[in-house]
Amino acid sequence: MQLEVTSQLPETVKADALFLPVYEGTLGHVAARMDRELKGQLQSFISLEEFHGKYGKFMTTSYNGTLRRVILVGLGKKDELTEDKLKKIFGSISRLAREIKTKKIAVALDDLQGDETNLGNIAAQGLLLGNYRYDLYKTQDKDNIPVDTAILLTEKKVQAGVKEGIIIADSMIIVRNLVNTPSMIKVPVYLAQEAKKICKEAHVSIDIYGREKIGRMGMHGLLAVNAGSVNEPQFLVMEYRPRNPRKKIVFVGKGITFDSGGLGIKPGKNMLTMKEDMTGAATVIALLRAASLLKLPYHLIGIAPLTENMPGNNAYKPGDILKTYNGKTMEILHTDAEGRVILADALGYASALKPDVIIDLATLTGAMVIALGTCAAGVMGNNDVLAQQLVAAGKATGEKVWQMPLYEEYDEMIKSDVADVKNLGSWDGIAGGLTAAAFLKAFVDEKIPWAHLDIAGVSFIDKDEGYYCKGGTGFGINLLLEYLRNLE
Repeated sequence: MQLEVTSQLPETVKADALFLPVYEGTLGHVAARMDRELKGQLQSFISLEEFHGKYGKFMTTSYNGTLRRVILVGLGKKDELTEDKLKKIFGSISRLAREIKTKKIAVALDDLQGDETNLGNIAAQGLLLGNYRYDLYKTQDKDNIPVDTAILLTEKKVQAGVKEGIIIADSMIIVRNLVNTPSMIKVPVYLAQEAKKICKEAHVSIDIYGREKIGRMGMHGLLAVNAGSVNEPQFLVMEYRPRNPRKKIVFVGKGITFDSGGLGIKPGKNMLTMKEDMTGAATVIALLRAASLLKLPYHLIGIAPLTENMPGNNAYKPGDILKTYNGKTMEILHTDAEGRVILADALGYASALKPDVIIDLATLTGAMVIALGTCAAGVMGNNDVLAQQLVAAGKATGEKVWQMPLYEEYDEMIKSDVADVKNLGSWDGIAGGLTAAAFLKAFVDEKIPWAHLDIAGVSFIDKDEGYYCKGGTGFGINLLLEYLRNLE
């Protein structure tokens, strides 16, 4: 979708449809002017109980001028409209435009309140993300054609925000595309090469290590999980370093390109979406792209261990004891608790870089989905200030985060009789997400503020809603950019 900004009057614009956002119970200045052109039709819509400008409602009329349709878009009550709810409205505009097969739309912005830069950002993100579909492999029924052009009609200074919104939306779409790519294609080497292309475009440096270098580095957790796969593991280290950076922050993303469960194989139904088990890695790749293009003033390092978890003839086994990058040992109880095994090596490596902060993202546990559902990620860590900074960023962006406890009792639950730690707290699933975080904590330098984001419930959805579409969501990009913007 191409985005254009113009101060052209709505009644003179050439487009297949004009969208007029209105608050509940009132037309607003722009819509009122169009209402005069339409001889009161729009005002009559406002009076209808089924519309009335309620949030998320649409009403359509025909127009015999330069427009085929004029569509009122309900925003609901003015004091209840958050930035995220407004972004969902823009996403819904794109989705409706696709459904009615419009190639060129116009959206009037001047009746919308709020910061002009934010408005441009929100509009761009919502429209671009709502227009997204992953249908690369469809050969039939491709009638839901994307919108070619969206014209933003406004006298407000939204251009800087639109530019920023395009960068963020494109980064989220990168995550969606990588997540939605079938695992038969998305083996670790493929994902590493895609990361290389993305980093090159954004002027982010990248080092890619294969099996031999991974072994020399002592990353036996990553090697063990990979042992049952015919596809070589990869370990990515990406770096964005502006002049005179304020802080050094490391982001670590889990990169299981397909998770069968290993020898502890999953039920078939539970494997249906396991191509998304590398969402953490994809998010870190796209985050560094966005940070570089937005020229954020922080030294950022992204780390992504990549492998499949397969039940091949050399697969790692329950009872195995593995030595990790930082020298600590782990006992394997369950081969389907593999994400934390590869993250142990990555977090040890991240700690050795001596950053100011470490944040990891992982589709780690079904327990977190049970606890928080699909509307929020869980955050745990060794620093409450950092955790609350992420919670605040979630409130600001709509990418919700809830802090979960990490009590000493959970540390006790992952102690092993034969190694330093074990990779499962309880076979009964008791505190599964929390014992997983306690396991990760054992591999982080305790002097470094660290937060773990369990994004299992928010990384993939099964229906279209607002600016989200079926499949990968891109959750985490806005959250972490907001966190970075508010650092001192």
